[in-house]
Amino acid sequence: CYLEGVVLSLYDLGGGYVDYTVRVYVGYSTPPNVGSAAPDAVKTGRAEYTGYYTVRLNSPLYIGRGESFAVVIELRPQNPSNAYPLGIELRIPGVSSNVTISPGESFISSNGADWEDLYNYFLINNWGNVSLKAIVTSSYSPPPSGGGGGGGCSASGAGSLGLALLLLAPAVLALRRR
Repeated sequence: CYLEGVVLSLYDLGGGYVDYTVRVYVGYSTPPNVGSAAPDAVKTGRAEYTGYYTVRLNSPLYIGRGESFAVVIELRPQNPSNAYPLGIELRIPGVSSNVTISPGESFISSNGADWEDLYNYFLINNWGNVSLKAIVTSSYSPPPSGGGGGGGCSASGAGSLGLALLLLAPAVLALRRR
């Protein structure tokens, strides 16, 4: 399979923009400390509006059958005092009652070294996973001109495990403590 990029759901940009860095680590099943291991791919950019952002890597990254990988998103809001820019699933009875999370799927960190499993907050806050999806295809083919794309890997056999990780500004740490 080939990891071609990620889709982020960004909201409440606090009246400004959010700079992001996407780091992909192949062979990790737990969050690596940012800076302690060299990422296999890095992509930076800026989001200026609320919405979904497709971030394509400069070149696709091969992920072997059954091989784990971690996607770490670092967000640096222009206005960190009131911006919590990455969506997190929320269980709301009758609206999004099917939100679930398992241990080891989504993590948050204020410094890139100390990671907290979002599973620990599910029963307290009804939080699920971070709104981050990897774009993985069974074979690489350049996207058609004009955008678009799609595809996916076969579900047969052992699949790859991807972790959704999020490195945020310290403002999120204050949100977690409430």
